[in-house]
Amino acid sequence: MICFFIIVSEKGRELGAAQGEIKALRATEALKDKAIEEVSKFCSYIAWKFYLYHAVFKAHTSVMK
Repeated sequence: MICFFIIVSEKGRELGAAQGEIKALRATEALKDKAIEEVSKFCSYIAWKFYLYHAVFKAHTSVMK
């Protein structure tokens, strides 16, 4: 009977450790998703700036001709 309680308490500790790891992984995934969103926004901003500079350059070179 004592053996059963030792096994149950050990499994309870293992379950608690596994739940802690799952919680940490979820937090890490949330941070990763936030970082990806920020990088995507920055890349969109850079692409838009490139498009604008390209349009201005094209307009400027056509005026020069």
